[in-house]
Amino acid sequence: MNKILNPLFSLNIRETKPEYALLVIAMVYIASFAFMLLTGRIVGQCVSDECGYIQLGINILNGYYSSRIPAEINLWWGPGYPVLLAPLIAIGLTREWFVFVNVLLSVLTIFVLYVTARFFLSKSLAVLAAIVWALYYLHFPYVFSALSEPLATFLAISFLYFLIRAILVDGQLSNILICGLIFGFLILTKVIFAYVLVALFLLTLIASLYERLRPNSRKVALALLVAFITTVPYQFYTFNLTGKVFYFSNAGGSSLYFMTSPHSGEFGEWNNGTFTANCGFATDVPCNAEKFARNHAHIFASAEKLNPIERDDYLKKIAFENIINHPLKYMRNYVNNFSRMLFNIPNSYFYQREQTIARILPNSILLTLMILAVGVNLFYLSRFPISVLVIPIFVASYLSIHLLVSSEPRHFNIMVPCILVWVFNSLRVLCLGRLSLSRSAFLRQVDN
Repeated sequence: MNKILNPLFSLNIRETKPEYALLVIAMVYIASFAFMLLTGRIVGQCVSDECGYIQLGINILNGYYSSRIPAEINLWWGPGYPVLLAPLIAIGLTREWFVFVNVLLSVLTIFVLYVTARFFLSKSLAVLAAIVWALYYLHFPYVFSALSEPLATFLAISFLYFLIRAILVDGQLSNILICGLIFGFLILTKVIFAYVLVALFLLTLIASLYERLRPNSRKVALALLVAFITTVPYQFYTFNLTGKVFYFSNAGGSSLYFMTSPHSGEFGEWNNGTFTANCGFATDVPCNAEKFARNHAHIFASAEKLNPIERDDYLKKIAFENIINHPLKYMRNYVNNFSRMLFNIPNSYFYQREQTIARILPNSILLTLMILAVGVNLFYLSRFPISVLVIPIFVASYLSIHLLVSSEPRHFNIMVPCILVWVFNSLRVLCLGRLSLSRSAFLRQVDN
């Protein structure tokens, strides 16, 4: 265990000045939390989805996750974040402390990004990649919240760290097992990763057909198997509630339904059953619920007497009919979804706000670098080691699958640390004309 965790906690300030910058940033994060707490910007009262997560944490302490009454079943979110909150609730902590835990998770994400980048980059470049994430202000609202995004972001980059370590450095079974456990908990935190697991497993099977990739493909497959096993207890629980296999959430039907909207002027973003999801965020933006209701009220009225699981199935059925009957519109919504992930536009019947401008600069730069990285990866594809390829494959699998349902900027933010490791390494290859490090070269670099 010491060999596994040592890279995370072996920063020597006297000998490694670049890493000192990360310690300063960590202290800034914590000081910012203290300032916001003292000035009343962080309070004990939960808001929006926070209340749902906290209630599920309370449910866990009471011996159940969701009510067994069919009309009251609530599997909207995975249990990962409520499981984290449950012990904090048990000892009497309130929302302020939940926010503090998210701040600590965000700090840890910075350091895990750094040690992951060190597999391929020098100390200075790895620190730069970590600083870019630390200053990526689009994720700040989630850092200082009691939402699941900081945990999911930490788990995503941690999964890559242990997977690459198992492939590139030592191949130890312990690293593979930890990698699988982390990915399993990531699935329970953001259930969309269950479908990412399926996609990765299929790609691993294909990779195993090539002799060069076969040994490492087995390691990846084992990690994915451990991840799946980690989710089995929750799958048994949902099966007992719903009678459905591989069932993680009843939110998918609603998200897919709005994503497949065939109506002109609608771009596929999610809304709730009263169509007020985008109302109340800004006093100068009119509520668009009435315009949504014209096209969707009759659908939700017909589902009103259904229980949450039946409603989920009903909305999925209509969504698949929309895809079959209006495939080109769904493809347009898919492209709109990608734009919404990065820039939070377009949105149906919704006045644009100045906040959109804040997203354009950083994410336009990031998108340009991603496109450049794809070009580099394709150019060197036949020679790239799997330790490098797992990063863009993981990123692409997540993004392409999440874009099938309604997506928001917070869903993109989760993957940004992984994207930064991939982009920085691709830029290194482009500038130096060399592929990523072999195991022996990596070990020599670490020693230096």
